[in-house]
Amino acid sequence: MFAYLSQIYSLELRRLLTYRAEFWIYFFGNLAGHMLVAYFLWDAIFKFNGVSEMRGFTFRGIMLYYLLVPVVDGVIRGMEMTSFSREIYDGTLNRYLLYPVSFFAYKIASRLAESTLALLQLGLAFVLYLILVGVPDGVSVSLFHVLSGVGLCLLAFLVYFCMASTLELLAFWADNVWSLLVLLRFLAQLLGGGLIPLVYFPDWSIQIIQ
Repeated sequence: MFAYLSQIYSLELRRLLTYRAEFWIYFFGNLAGHMLVAYFLWDAIFKFNGVSEMRGFTFRGIMLYYLLVPVVDGVIRGMEMTSFSREIYDGTLNRYLLYPVSFFAYKIASRLAESTLALLQLGLAFVLYLILVGVPDGVSVSLFHVLSGVGLCLLAFLVYFCMASTLELLAFWADNVWSLLVLLRFLAQLLGGGLIPLVYFPDWSIQIIQ
């Protein structure tokens, strides 16, 4: 079974890299748009408050945070939404009955290929930031931190996959599950610190989230 899964993983990697120009244009375009919004927003916030640090974040630190947010989201969530439900609605789910591996094993292997590429993008973005901007004050970088971050990203990938696939399987009974997936993504980003760092939340809400 492992041999089949490794082949699925390899084929998915090659499929994703078929259009390399489109792959990197989307990555840098999405990252640039995200960073521009974060830069002007937080530059105005820091200048308005007249401070150089807010709850442990310097301006360079918050920029590094928002640089990593969309890339980490790609590692956890992957590139596709509603792939399960779409296959349920159009009937192509039947083809997986002929495969020598389970449906969920196939999907995890293919999504893991997406997450692997997102991890490479994450590493590239992080290294470029450190080279061009430097290590922000209060940020420590070590091999332990890097390996811990990769492990937590992969764990979050599995958790999100289980939650999203559970919602998508409702397509067997519901006419539309897209709105549920949008809600899940919004809640994951909000409560996971993807929209704003959790340290800026009220203390009572942080205790609930934790």
